[in-house]
Amino acid sequence: MFMLKKIELMRRTKVDAKKTKELIVKAAIKEMSEKGYSSTRLSDIAKRANVTRGAIYHYYENKSAILYDIHTKNKERVNSMLLAFESKLESPIEKMKNIYMDIFNRFEEDEEFRQIEELFFKIEFATIIKEDNELRSRFNKDIQDYQKRIIRIVKTAQKEGYFRSDISAKNISLTIISFYFGLTMLWFTNIIEFSIKKQAKDYIEVLFKGLEAN
Repeated sequence: MFMLKKIELMRRTKVDAKKTKELIVKAAIKEMSEKGYSSTRLSDIAKRANVTRGAIYHYYENKSAILYDIHTKNKERVNSMLLAFESKLESPIEKMKNIYMDIFNRFEEDEEFRQIEELFFKIEFATIIKEDNELRSRFNKDIQDYQKRIIRIVKTAQKEGYFRSDISAKNISLTIISFYFGLTMLWFTNIIEFSIKKQAKDYIEVLFKGLEAN
């Protein structure tokens, strides 16, 4: 009987811990989205999450640890999207087109997803990762893993005759990644005003038309 109560207590503790971390992350997303990373204080996050600063320090060593957790949350969401599209019976090119269409649609349809992506595309973030070696190392690894995933898809597409074979899979992957980062940056910074949801299909078609095998 004692063991059963102990197991139940441990289960509840894990559930409570997960809920608390989710509250902290959601509050941090909103605070950082509104104020920017540098201007957001842990006390601001604690107040919005309705937890104590002590609770934040219980789960996170510092603010950059929360930022990386936000990134991880978004990475898991994007990975689930990628897995869903990769399992569809479509050509590799159609899969990639639809993946990016879905992501660009979410920018205008999913507020939290947009806020997280916008946070990482702000110029301030480039300064942050320059100053934080551990954070930079983590993000570099994630970008490299993402590129490796794109390269695998591209190589499959080249073998099946969908992508041009006169360009290396690495260079095609860099072109696709640069397209995504460039278009997203333009939209978030409003350098050129446009609806990414309405116009993304045209941009995606232009990109992949140049990469398709003749």
